[in-house]
Amino acid sequence: MTVKEKKKNRIFLWLSAGVLLITAVCVCLTSCRFIDDAKDEGENKSPSAQMDAYDAKIVYYEAQLQSLSAQLGSMEQQFFMMKEEYLNQLQALEQKLSESQKPEPDPEDSPTQKEDEGGKEPSQDTDSSGEDVILCDYTYRLESGYAILTSYRGSEKDVVIPAAVDGYLVIGLGDRMFADCDVRSVTLPQTVERLGWFTFYGCKNLEKVVLPSGIKNIGYASFDGCAANLCLHVVSGSFAEQFAVSFGLNYQAA
Repeated sequence: MTVKEKKKNRIFLWLSAGVLLITAVCVCLTSCRFIDDAKDEGENKSPSAQMDAYDAKIVYYEAQLQSLSAQLGSMEQQFFMMKEEYLNQLQALEQKLSESQKPEPDPEDSPTQKEDEGGKEPSQDTDSSGEDVILCDYTYRLESGYAILTSYRGSEKDVVIPAAVDGYLVIGLGDRMFADCDVRSVTLPQTVERLGWFTFYGCKNLEKVVLPSGIKNIGYASFDGCAANLCLHVVSGSFAEQFAVSFGLNYQAA
């Protein structure tokens, strides 16, 4: 998706939000008119008929409000998806830029020459993006020298994510890391900044997730299909709290 297309999508979302707001105002104004009409007609109706008319209008307006609320929720979800896609593309561009700026190796310092001189070839700390490293309870991949956990292989019901694996700081959880896992609670360290798509999808027994204050990005449908009593433990004023409020998720702020 090009930058122009993203700008067009953002403009479309804001215009849609404006249309929904105007629609809501029109519904309110129409409701006032209906109420006045009902008062005028109330003199010619029995009390029971008048109450039935009021009940029918209340049901109608509640349905309209629920429809508008669902549309706004869908728009907010699309906004989060667009934001995450933009950040991912930006990160990829920054990584390519940093790689293009690396100095070219000096032929005089070639490994062959160093070995001939009695030296040792330096060990290279490669970025294993796309290659999962397997640990006891987790698998992970490296991105710019940081670890992204990609799957959980343990059997614990109450999971505490480590802040580092193999000496690399853990800054994120990958797509579908805990999807369909039989975990009860998950506590994330302060180093985690983002969650991938469908991270906790289908965790039907998940009751508690502790999110750090520094988390900046939560992927699409990260908590879909989880237990109805799932509660997010967040820091007051954090991005995680705003996310929970936007999507109507149960949360506790501290």
